Amino acid sequence: MYWTFSIEYNFCQVALKRQQAAEDKIALHLASVESGTPLESLPPGRIYGMRVTGPCPSPGPEPDSALEDQTPIHIDSETSDSMPDCCSASPDSAGNVALVSRACNSDGNEEMPDGENAVSTAGLEMLRKLFPGKKRSVLELVLRRCNHDLLRAVEHCNAIHGQHERTLSSGGSSSASFEASVSSTEEIESRWSAFRPVGPRAPLLPALVMGRVCGSEWLVPLPALPALSTPLLLPFQHPHGPPVPCNPCSPDCRQSFLISLYVICDINYVLRTLFTVWSSRIWRQVNCSLSDVTTIYGLCTLQDCDIFFKSLRLARLLRELDFARYHFYDQTGVYLRSQLLNFDSLQGSTLTITSAPIPLFALYKINTKLVYWDDRSLFLEHEVVTLSDNKVRSLLVSRQYAIGKEGGPTIDVLLKGLPGSQKKPTCPLYIKNWLHSMQITTSIVALAYIFWDVNYFLRVAFTILMGRLYQKKCGINDTTTIYGFCTTQDVDIFLKHMNNARYVRELDFARFHFYDRTGIYANIKAAKGHVLQGASSIRYRRTIPIFSAYKVETKLVYWDDKTLFIEQKFITTSDGFVRAIVLSRQNLLDVDSERLFKGIPGADAKPECPEEIQHWLQAIEISSARLRKKD
Repeated sequence: MYWTFSIEYNFCQVALKRQQAAEDKIALHLASVESGTPLESLPPGRIYGMRVTGPCPSPGPEPDSALEDQTPIHIDSETSDSMPDCCSASPDSAGNVALVSRACNSDGNEEMPDGENAVSTAGLEMLRKLFPGKKRSVLELVLRRCNHDLLRAVEHCNAIHGQHERTLSSGGSSSASFEASVSSTEEIESRWSAFRPVGPRAPLLPALVMGRVCGSEWLVPLPALPALSTPLLLPFQHPHGPPVPCNPCSPDCRQSFLISLYVICDINYVLRTLFTVWSSRIWRQVNCSLSDVTTIYGLCTLQDCDIFFKSLRLARLLRELDFARYHFYDQTGVYLRSQLLNFDSLQGSTLTITSAPIPLFALYKINTKLVYWDDRSLFLEHEVVTLSDNKVRSLLVSRQYAIGKEGGPTIDVLLKGLPGSQKKPTCPLYIKNWLHSMQITTSIVALAYIFWDVNYFLRVAFTILMGRLYQKKCGINDTTTIYGFCTTQDVDIFLKHMNNARYVRELDFARFHFYDRTGIYANIKAAKGHVLQGASSIRYRRTIPIFSAYKVETKLVYWDDKTLFIEQKFITTSDGFVRAIVLSRQNLLDVDSERLFKGIPGADAKPECPEEIQHWLQAIEISSARLRKKD
């Protein structure tokens, strides 16, 4: 609709421009004949043989009842003194007199030539095509009030159309719609033409026409246009203005920015660190040495308490140790020295001894002291004391590694020259025992990973625990699902996709999950029986790429007295494609299927043996018979 309007609108401009040029040439020729001298431009004053009059009422009935209340605006053309300034003849407006002038007889009836009636009918049809939502009577009224000037009628309807639609959608009053429409029309009329940059326009005289659209009342301002106004006035910008850009300094933008910062970063941690460091610089202790004790204060708030809203949780207590260390480093000069020597610090380990928790809304202080250092690390002791009873609630020891850019011992270089670094303290007994215990623990973990597949047992425990916490019990005929992710520990030698052995490993986790959710594991444990993997058949359809998520679906498809047949599928979550399908034969030891399925829903109806399992069992029997012959 918009493109159709633009094309027809441009054709109207070109046609009217050509007609206007022809009329200007005729007016210039008439003026030359009257004056007897050739003229290059029209002189000021009235044109030979022309008479300007105002619009006269039509002899026929008005198409709209609202026109009965309208009073026509007459312009006296008998004397030039009674003519307004906007209607005076000028070189720019002389060519338009033939289009807009009308002659009235002595009885007051309008005498319009046949050509003007034809132009009015064509203009009305053009307006109906451009504005199909407008009533015919309204468009005819607009065209008459515009002195049958098609282009000015189009400009007027286009100007008030967008403003009227916005007013109706926002539920504004009729008076507000009228004021907005008049201001919009006056704004367009005040602009200069793109073809004829003439002087200022004549003031508009708005008139209201009452009508009905879809049963609701609306007001349309129709300006009484001056007779000698130029018909080629074009707006410099599209009626639909560009979208208003968002102001980054608005309150909504600032609020959204702050919320985003709090979601992405721990703003309170950064603010607390800055406050601690700057307050220590403002109230700095005089001649603070490495052997002195520094103190910071805190309050246990709702952000620091545990799930029961009773006391300070351990994670927040360890968070407070960072602020205490920053304060100690800044007071003793360790931080400034580390910046000069380009040293970094790293938290190695923390020993926590708690005698009593810190209550909610309790004030406390943390006393920090350097108790020992070796060639690689600093040992800081933190004492947490509540101010209300001066009771030591916790004692913590943190080991801070100093990482320098050069090899060799770094702590002596870092502390050299600082107050209190001349005498190195002896290592306390509890720190020696703590270091020995960490060495023993590290050795045990290393041996465990050497002799056992620790991750396998951790994965089994994690799978069963998550199933018990977040999944419901299911029947013997239901399908269970676990999820996995192909990491660098699962890929083959080419580091592209999961190796074949990992498929079999994942099947164990899926079966353990199935046995626990269906209740088979509890019955096996009660009967003191066992389940062993007797045979498996894997058909690989497509590889599982590295860093791909997948799921394993498990279902019991058939069983007999001493055997369970389980079907499992590997499906990638990105495309839902079945990457591999597995059939497993589970042999029952010291327990039969009747006792195994006791109390489990769905075990009453035994399913029929699938065709693929029948053929698979025949292949197993043939292989077993061949092995017996060899034995």
